[in-house]
Amino acid sequence: MAAPKPQNRSFLAFLFCVAFILGTHAYYPKWQMTKTEATISWDVSGYYFYLPALFIYKDIKKVEFRDSVVQQYEMSSGSYQAYDHESGNRVMKYSAGMALQYLPFFAIAHTVAAYSRYPADGFSRPYQMAISFGSLLMAFLGLFYLRKSLLCYFSDTATALTLVLIVTATNYLNYSAIDNAMTHNWLFALYALLIWQSIRFYERPASWRAWCIGATVGLMALTRPTEIIAVLIPLLWGLEGRKPLSERLQFFLSNRRGLKFLLVAALGAVTLGSIQLIYWKYVTGEWLVYRYQDQGFSWLRPHLWQGFFSGKGGWLIYSPAMILSLAGFIALWRKKRPLFPAVAIFACLFIYITFAWDIWWYGGSLGQRAMVQSYAVLAFPMAALIQSAWKQRALKIGIITFGLGCIYYNVWLTHQAHKGGLFVTE
Repeated sequence: MAAPKPQNRSFLAFLFCVAFILGTHAYYPKWQMTKTEATISWDVSGYYFYLPALFIYKDIKKVEFRDSVVQQYEMSSGSYQAYDHESGNRVMKYSAGMALQYLPFFAIAHTVAAYSRYPADGFSRPYQMAISFGSLLMAFLGLFYLRKSLLCYFSDTATALTLVLIVTATNYLNYSAIDNAMTHNWLFALYALLIWQSIRFYERPASWRAWCIGATVGLMALTRPTEIIAVLIPLLWGLEGRKPLSERLQFFLSNRRGLKFLLVAALGAVTLGSIQLIYWKYVTGEWLVYRYQDQGFSWLRPHLWQGFFSGKGGWLIYSPAMILSLAGFIALWRKKRPLFPAVAIFACLFIYITFAWDIWWYGGSLGQRAMVQSYAVLAFPMAALIQSAWKQRALKIGIITFGLGCIYYNVWLTHQAHKGGLFVTE
């Protein structure tokens, strides 16, 4: 059999990643599980509650079905998906972004349930399957667009190895294959799509691309409000030095065409982002509602050390392969400087916000799950390091050895988290 051509390596790596995720999904199929191990359980049930409330029970204000379905399906230890508001109604704890993304798969499941032996109640087997397999599809789309974006700047080999390491050697594996209905897998895909849209926009600016960029950022913020910082990616992408920055500012602010693009992007963001405001106003009579009650951020004392190195959920303790991304910022600065400002500024802000959250270990997490979506951005310094190191035999061998060790460790951790019994996530 002829060896694959070099330009095919990243495509073969993509197919390998798809197969690896499918295999891991089959190893622990949450859609077949019940109670708190089901796909629609814990936080996912909170993201999802909008859909049965709106389309099945016709009760988006009172959410009176909450206690009965939680008791019947035992999806969580309490009924925290919607809490009692002073208005007399119940407010969903989580934003509506995931419900909007689940909607097509919910619609398919509801149609199937109506013609099957399963109850069309929003939580039976067809709904579990639809959300689970829809989440797999999002994982594949995310990797597809990440590959396309990486190939714009890096070699086929560097792109292939970066994809394989992110999928097999980090906790992205768990959140793309097993706990894939959580926000992190879907946001990873949206970040990958946003990067690709940004690249294409600056190659050939168009209003429809500007709207897509704005809508993507709006959907990300609707999913997790702190993801609003994703707007930095299209604004800063490809900048190097003061002159390009000045030229971009002039294009967007002093040029009618550029100003039109900004307004169109803002319209896309507002179109989706306003959904949450409309929901709050309808249910509570208020435009803004803080849903996390006694939870918040420690802005002046972010939990950086614990977030990076704690045994409770330290990012680099559970996903040491991401050390390659952090080390790769040097190579990114030296070899791909136009990418450095957007990636570095975004990464610093993302890490700061993530670890400023008071519950910095993010309950029920395998490692730092809140970092997973950022891997779509952090893939670029990782690829820069791999491409630079591949020219030196010693560094090449070192990265291969380290990567193989991280893959084994990550697969072992994933097994322990679900079937091994070594530890219980908190």
